[in-house]
Amino acid sequence: MNASSIRRKFAVDRFARLEQLVAAEVMDLYFQYAKSYVRMPKYYELETETASLGRYADAMGEVLLAKLLPEVEDCVGKRLHATYSFLRFYTPESRLRRHTDRTSCEYTLTLTVGSEGTRAPWPIMIETQEGVQAFDLAPGDGLLFS
Repeated sequence: MNASSIRRKFAVDRFARLEQLVAAEVMDLYFQYAKSYVRMPKYYELETETASLGRYADAMGEVLLAKLLPEVEDCVGKRLHATYSFLRFYTPESRLRRHTDRTSCEYTLTLTVGSEGTRAPWPIMIETQEGVQAFDLAPGDGLLFS
């Protein structure tokens, strides 16, 4: 799907799936990089509510945020200000309740970085005009929504 058709779809639906937004090789590198810090004390914060590990403003996440900003701006049809990046690891014990992103997230881009084992990556679920929809994203795929 080209940028103008994505922009039109986003204007109507308020979400767009962006397949192969980041090359799979880059996502694999990011995944290996991110995993290398799991055992480093205090690099990730354990979030007890979700039983997941997270980190704000990870260096690679910040690089991707800046790199992808022009493409996201093209999809939504206006200039944007990037607010933050966040890297999260979910495990089989993790849970994520229905929530609304913070108000600084007028637009959200979520990317699947990678997954291990037999479990597929977590689906991303958003509220749309047709109700709740689930999106299975391969590493490098993104979901843009507002």
